[in-house]
Amino acid sequence: MNKMNIKLRRIKESDLVNVMEWRMKPSVTKYMNTDPKLTLDDQIRWFHAISNDETCKYWIIDVDGVGIGVLGLVDIDNRNKRVSWVWYIGDENYRGKGIAKTIQLNLYDYVFNKMGMHRLYSHILTFNTHEINNVHLACGYEIEGVLKDHVYKNGEFIDVTVMGITSDRWNQIKQDFQYSEVLFED
Repeated sequence: MNKMNIKLRRIKESDLVNVMEWRMKPSVTKYMNTDPKLTLDDQIRWFHAISNDETCKYWIIDVDGVGIGVLGLVDIDNRNKRVSWVWYIGDENYRGKGIAKTIQLNLYDYVFNKMGMHRLYSHILTFNTHEINNVHLACGYEIEGVLKDHVYKNGEFIDVTVMGITSDRWNQIKQDFQYSEVLFED
């Protein structure tokens, strides 16, 4: 992989058309709980809601100056020191280039060191075996359980795999990984 300059910059209102288009792509929604039909008005309302919500943070994934997707920290729980995250690469030209692993490893540093959290977790549709095996498990995440028939989508119930990592585990395994630094804009 050629050296890419990856950074996470906070979402701006000018990003909303791209975010909306990425989020409605079948290649993205296939792996999400919902298949929304969004409008720009929906996106503007969402943007204003997240801008004033201390339980979430959203960024544009920027590679070499090009916005390619979204990363969000959701359900930030300062009392219990845990947070969940969601993400997608909306620009197919940037998939399969190791960006996901680089971001995930940097996310651990951000969540545990900068935010002071103890646990980072995700809910992944169980059929998304590539993300489970080739991204999350490869980055030290562990499978914590399966929520049976947890999401109803396209006329069927789908299992959801719960995965996570604690700050203690990350501190134990961090030296096993080499990754370039990603800047998180605050």
